[in-house]
Amino acid sequence: MAEEQQKKTGEEEKEKNAVPQNSIARMYLNEEDRKEEKKEHKKSLVDMTAKEKRLLEKEKLQGMGFKKKMEYFFMYYKWVPILIIGVIIAVVGGYRWYEHAKIETVLSVSAVNTKAQDFIEEQEKIRKILGAESKYEQVSVIGNFSTDQTGKDLEYYSQMSFMTQMQAGTLDVVIMPESMYKTESRKGILENMGTVLGEDAYKNFAGYENGDCVIITDKEFIENYGLVYDEAYVCVLKNSLNQENAAKWISSLQ
Repeated sequence: MAEEQQKKTGEEEKEKNAVPQNSIARMYLNEEDRKEEKKEHKKSLVDMTAKEKRLLEKEKLQGMGFKKKMEYFFMYYKWVPILIIGVIIAVVGGYRWYEHAKIETVLSVSAVNTKAQDFIEEQEKIRKILGAESKYEQVSVIGNFSTDQTGKDLEYYSQMSFMTQMQAGTLDVVIMPESMYKTESRKGILENMGTVLGEDAYKNFAGYENGDCVIITDKEFIENYGLVYDEAYVCVLKNSLNQENAAKWISSLQ
């Protein structure tokens, strides 16, 4: 009786530990085993020293081909190149911002109704006149303003740009035709040239009788600035931040 009972118990234990033949049941058990193995692996990694972890990584990589190594690297360390690229972009952007912040415009000149494409040579000439030797000292000469059909005022978009730059104080000198000069002079936005140049120096220029401009008829000047008129009225805006530099340049035009 005891032997029969013992046999029965042994069969039950064997049945309990047996791997089910059912595929779903086997898959479930395999999944459970994998979870347990993962837990054990995670626990063992936590217990490892940094040196042991490096050795483990080295062993993993030794058995891989080049392609597998690259796949492994980008799978587990993809944040590293992203972080490096992000740092490089931040450093370059910060440096450019810092360099740009140090740039100072020592004189800004605008030529109205010009056919010139660029003023690189003229900018360099003005820099030499002003003694602006630092790479952070900038002279700006632009030709993006045009008058309307009457020639007495700026066309709409030029007017908007002109007003914006004037109010911001980023425009110092304007070279314009006589018809536009008469309009701007009535607005009261032009500085007295006797104040800018000094009365004695101002008397040497044509246009002295007007009080707020000098008239340049030199053909080389007209050609260099691409002007489409023979008399250039050179004026300084009242809110110019660089009137002293404007005076140095205009004095050189005699």
